[in-house]
Amino acid sequence: MSIFRKVIEFYKDPDYFSNIQKIALPIIIQQLMFSGLNMLGVILIGQKGDASVAAVGLAVYPHVFVDVPILRDHIQLRACHEVDR
Repeated sequence: MSIFRKVIEFYKDPDYFSNIQKIALPIIIQQLMFSGLNMLGVILIGQKGDASVAAVGLAVYPHVFVDVPILRDHIQLRACHEVDR
């Protein structure tokens, strides 16, 4: 079987898109909230100057190191739960 046919068969699985939606929706919401927070910070602090905007950007950036491992653990737990069913 060609690789093209394997890909087509993979995407024909009806559970695939429902699983993708379950994973994608919280990520989309989180990213929209984070973008809004950054925009608000730039708007409020932007009047103080370039250094202040840079400081806010650096202060908010570490969320990546907290959110990504939490999301990874959540996905792994859901996968284990699905297997147990």
